[in-house]
Amino acid sequence: MDRSAKYNYRYLGEDLKVSNDTWQTRLNNNDLIVGSSGSSKTGSIVYPQLKSLQDSSLIVVDTKGRLASMFTDELQAKGYKVKVLDFVNPGSSSKYNPLAYIRKNENGQYREQDIAKVAAALIPMDSTAESFWPSSARQYLEFFIDFVLMRHTEDKHNMKEVANFYSYYINGGEESKYVTNFVRENPNTLLANRHAQIHSSKMADKTRTSILSFVAMALAPFEYAEYSDLFRYKYERRLSPDVAFDSTLPLEEWVFPADAELWDDQENYIEELVLCDDVVDIASLGKEKTVLFLNVSDCDHSMDTVVNLFYTQALQTLIAEADANPNGQLDVPVRIIMDDFASSALIPDFDKIISVVRSRDIWLTLCIQSFTQLESLYTHPQAQTIINNCDHIVYLGSNDLESANYIGTRVNKSPETILSMDRDGEYILESGSLGKFIRKIPSYGFVYEGESPEMD
Repeated sequence: MDRSAKYNYRYLGEDLKVSNDTWQTRLNNNDLIVGSSGSSKTGSIVYPQLKSLQDSSLIVVDTKGRLASMFTDELQAKGYKVKVLDFVNPGSSSKYNPLAYIRKNENGQYREQDIAKVAAALIPMDSTAESFWPSSARQYLEFFIDFVLMRHTEDKHNMKEVANFYSYYINGGEESKYVTNFVRENPNTLLANRHAQIHSSKMADKTRTSILSFVAMALAPFEYAEYSDLFRYKYERRLSPDVAFDSTLPLEEWVFPADAELWDDQENYIEELVLCDDVVDIASLGKEKTVLFLNVSDCDHSMDTVVNLFYTQALQTLIAEADANPNGQLDVPVRIIMDDFASSALIPDFDKIISVVRSRDIWLTLCIQSFTQLESLYTHPQAQTIINNCDHIVYLGSNDLESANYIGTRVNKSPETILSMDRDGEYILESGSLGKFIRKIPSYGFVYEGESPEMD
């Protein structure tokens, strides 16, 4: 495919458009948007991205659901699929099951790395706290998840079942034959290893209770009654005829059992679980143009760890999808816009992930309020790695002195000048170029090339 046809532009300021073709720009497509509350990150950056969207799929936070209602018809007219993962109004949401993204390895066992990533996202490691507690809690959670995956049928592979098993385990089920016999029957598995680690460490009851409280907090979002269906796929059990066709025979020699014979004899059927639900299929974003809106509350942070788990699994799934292609890239590039990136739970190993996604046509837009906020969640080296892997930084203004010092150094201005900047403008920093002050796109006023204002 002609690269000029595959890659479009994104708009980062008034009269400033940047090509998404990294071969042409020799820059990555990661953008860091820095601006305090009310600086028009959504109206001046996210809105133009949606308005001009042509070449990629998109995952974008949509607080209050405004963007979805504004753009659904327009995107569908362009040929895009539109999905909504709604963490505010779960009854109207597509379904998201974290356990559906845990793959199997060659010997049929569930991948330990995938299970560990789920546990790490739900029980993040706070850089300011002692690591013993979350790391010990992760061992328990990995055990609970692997038990549910190995012990239950696919229709019960969900985090609600993990929460149910956790409750059973701590209320006397730990020593039950139901648990001990199944562990004994499955040696050399993550299940058996984590069970042995849990029981090999002798700890006081108070210590164990404290560790399990981390697990309880991690599982709490999956136990809310109003969210029970959001994380659980619906299946139907269906019978299909067990008819084997020999492809080596010509068609006229195939033998078809009589219909009556099939219907009368249940042994001629295979029972199958068939998914019958509107689900979020992350891998499909890298195959066909799709926009996924994430409706996340900006005042209720009870679902933050689940949102960050989704980000973790989205990156993991898209990287694997790209690696499976001969050219190592997604068929359809995917941009993920992470609003309020540094205000909630951290994404495990994000500083490493952002360093490797460029070649796979995975693009990231991170919206933060200040550099200080970023370092409140990630360590200083991690935060610097994240900043250094964004070849475009858009500074919309804030009252943060550390941010003003950084921007001032890049544009050769004093921190006082940066702090008193005209809020109708922005500083744009592009790797390899001098920073400059330009006019920002008027909030919600962007008009795409070739489109009349009346169409907006």
